[in-house]
Amino acid sequence: MKVLAVENNPKLLKLLAHLLEKEGFETITAEGGAEALEKYRQHKPEIICLDVLMDDMSGIEVCRQIRASDPAAVILMITSKSRDVDVAEGLAAGANDYIVKPFDLTDITTRMHGVAQSVIARNAPDKVGESFA
Repeated sequence: MKVLAVENNPKLLKLLAHLLEKEGFETITAEGGAEALEKYRQHKPEIICLDVLMDDMSGIEVCRQIRASDPAAVILMITSKSRDVDVAEGLAAGANDYIVKPFDLTDITTRMHGVAQSVIARNAPDKVGESFA
């Protein structure tokens, strides 16, 4: 299953990509909003892990653009913005989930496996419970 990981911190992006790949996800990375939109269009990943604070475009705007073109995309915001109003803004923009940094690695893998199973259930109900890799 393809995941687009978007994070403006190169070290954190590398860590997140490594974690996702170790869990069996095919991972595509981007360090900014414009690059994320380009890679989204090129690769059509089933799941997008999206930072909010980026230099060129906010993750909120990226989320809105992806959601406008693909209502079925699964978008998880992973950000340091933790106020209730930030969470509400992310969810209102179309995110399916909102994870606050610093995150627990076990929490990320558990959520990603749950999301993957949901995508499998939606796309191929007869394959629920099978590996997504």
